[in-house]
Amino acid sequence: DVRKVPREVENRLIEDLVVADRHDPSGVLTAPHPHWRFRSLHGWRLADTEHFRMQGYAAKIRALSFTRRGQFLATGGADTVICWPFTGGGPMGKAPVDFGGLLNGPPVTCVLSNPKLDVVAAGFEDGRVVIGQPGSQKVITVSGPAEDTDGAAITAFAWTPAGDRLITGSESGTVHVVDFRALLE
Repeated sequence: DVRKVPREVENRLIEDLVVADRHDPSGVLTAPHPHWRFRSLHGWRLADTEHFRMQGYAAKIRALSFTRRGQFLATGGADTVICWPFTGGGPMGKAPVDFGGLLNGPPVTCVLSNPKLDVVAAGFEDGRVVIGQPGSQKVITVSGPAEDTDGAAITAFAWTPAGDRLITGSESGTVHVVDFRALLE
């Protein structure tokens, strides 16, 4: 309900780059405009207008995606996929979990949760693509910068509605389709 959105939230929504949709009208999340020097996410619970902030990003936060059941918010902007827990009242006072990165490696530029499985696709600035679960260190490397990519940053993802194929797009315009149907049978 737009009438419940606090003025502070309304102003940020106009200025901010990324807004996440949890398919749940209980709150709003935004990421800062890419030209801001601040690197944190902001959120508001609409019931009580409680403001919360999720910090610690080394690069611009370019992507947000809630896992299919809304339990985690996967984010890009660090050298790993940072996943904030959204169970039991939200992320306030809870530490995030991560997966898929390399220490001091290239930043995550794109994330997208699978519509059918509890996994997240993550793309990196060097063209690498991985699939993983929040909090698990086990990942599937879909492509690496020296393999079948051109080394350009991953900028776009799309899962098919069945969640069995992932389409990736890079900064250079390269598009790949990764087929997981054989793994899911």
